[in-house]
Amino acid sequence: MKQLKTLLLLKQKGIRALMYFDLVRMFGGVPLPSENDLVSDNGAASANVPRSTQEEVYQYILNDINEAQGNIQNNDVYHFSDDALNVLLAEVEMTRGNYDQATTTLENVIGNYSLVESYSDVFTTGSNSEEIFRIRYTTDDSNNLSFYFYPSALGGRREVAPEASFLEAFEDGDERINLITNRDDFSSAYISKYSNVSTGTDLPYVYRYAEVELLYAELLARNGDFETASEYLNDVRDRAGLDSLNLTSDNFIELLVEERRVELFAEGKRWYDAVRLEILDEVVANKSSSSLSENRVVWPIPQDEINANQELSQEDQNPGY
Repeated sequence: MKQLKTLLLLKQKGIRALMYFDLVRMFGGVPLPSENDLVSDNGAASANVPRSTQEEVYQYILNDINEAQGNIQNNDVYHFSDDALNVLLAEVEMTRGNYDQATTTLENVIGNYSLVESYSDVFTTGSNSEEIFRIRYTTDDSNNLSFYFYPSALGGRREVAPEASFLEAFEDGDERINLITNRDDFSSAYISKYSNVSTGTDLPYVYRYAEVELLYAELLARNGDFETASEYLNDVRDRAGLDSLNLTSDNFIELLVEERRVELFAEGKRWYDAVRLEILDEVVANKSSSSLSENRVVWPIPQDEINANQELSQEDQNPGY
């Protein structure tokens, strides 16, 4: 029983590291309650602790990862695992510019999985060879993914829809565009990567192997191994029905950014890619009726959080909000 509790605690640390990684990328520094201050009944804000710096949050994340690393069994893709932890750590290291460490970390995952033959099959509910970490939603604990993508005629609200510039990003013959319905009509095109509108039981990925291959391709290219980097890129492109490309020192960022855009659309990766690779100005400029203020690289601290925490005040708000 003690061993089981220890294992569960380590999995929780891995999940907590993932959550704080999202938080620090969204908001910058956030409050970091100690273990004894995490109050389940009233929420973490009741701990009344001041906002930490961004660097302190990253150290908190790394401490959780280091404690859990190598000690989490790979039970199934709906529980946090060592492989998921390694992908998370590689992402953290890449975000901080530690590319050599990220390469070593990601090598623990490379070769452990393989791409599903058909891109469309990646998003069915059954298990597959590509999945690393997914979220298991049920009718009792559902999501609204397809609801926000699907049109009202199919029970959704189409609040999130592909722009014309995104539809044009797909090369001729790219099979991945088949998961966008009505793609020839911008006014009615909608993302059909998720499909359970009525039940909310789609099983989204946090990590899958195609993303790992693209991350690894970037890391290899940054180290000058463009031949091997191209092989990993082209493994993803081949599955999509596309010709191979050759990465070089001049093009690897541009090509990998675009590949991640069309491979991982609607999977919550684009914003973080744009910020990490410092292309947010370009990305926003390509959207219709959009502009970017420098302060909007991070989000505003929610007013509810400021009100709930006696150690926070309006002075803690991010600039420009």
